[in-house]
Amino acid sequence: MIDDSDCGTPAAEIGRAEACSLQCPDCRFWSLWPIAAAEAPRCAGCSGPLPWIIRGTAAGFDAAIDTAVLALVEFWAPWSGSSLSLAPQLQRLAARHAGRLKLIKVEIDQEPGLGILHRVTGVPLLMIMVDGEEVDRRNGCPSEGQLTRWIDRWVTHQSRTAATPE
Repeated sequence: MIDDSDCGTPAAEIGRAEACSLQCPDCRFWSLWPIAAAEAPRCAGCSGPLPWIIRGTAAGFDAAIDTAVLALVEFWAPWSGSSLSLAPQLQRLAARHAGRLKLIKVEIDQEPGLGILHRVTGVPLLMIMVDGEEVDRRNGCPSEGQLTRWIDRWVTHQSRTAATPE
């Protein structure tokens, strides 16, 4: 079974609605951050960018994907070996792109409505969301190199687009 601790601490456990607790990989300080914040999280201890990994729920999905940074949505299942093998790769990518990427993990058995809405036919499924809209998707478990190149390309594209004045 997958350890969902990489998704921060659920709001119910920390007593704050619509928030999660994220741990800084550098100073190990825990910071409370709104799930639907427009800006990327920063550490309350050292001010460094934090890997932004949250649980996706039907109730908060629209707010979670409405973000200034690139949103990567992973539809996964605890019974899927491919989902389990992909999890550490996604954690490393979220840490590498801290401040530029938001990883939203949707457990398909707990959120079947989101699976239907987004035409999920198998897990894992990765979706890139920009300005709340799907722009790309990948089914299955790519190699770490393929996944890194795919995400790097989108993060670079999103950074360039965000920096371009309108």
